Amino acid sequence: IEDARKLGLSKTEALAINNLGNTYFETNRNNKAEQCWKTALGLFTRIDGIDSSSAMIPATNLTNLLSRNGRFREAASSLNELLPRVEKIYGREHDKTIHIVDKLARVEYRLRQF
Repeated sequence: IEDARKLGLSKTEALAINNLGNTYFETNRNNKAEQCWKTALGLFTRIDGIDSSSAMIPATNLTNLLSRNGRFREAASSLNELLPRVEKIYGREHDKTIHIVDKLARVEYRLRQF
């Protein structure tokens, strides 16, 4: 975290890149959206750590992209990695945790269909 601060990395920059990914996703430029979200995730991770609430934003966006594009195995893997972090930050009964559990169930259902 300190190394990121020494490099001058900011949450504002990471959030701007995440938002650019949202714009790309909404305009069906999925490859660019994925690149932005991976970059934002890396920045947030270096700034605040992987278990930070800020890192959850692009991580969740990536899982949406993966599942929407039929990349269900990757989505399930990402959601399984994300769930314990979300539980750690918000607790088991929080809406965000329940949302991740629901998404994981939907992705696993889709996996069984293929």
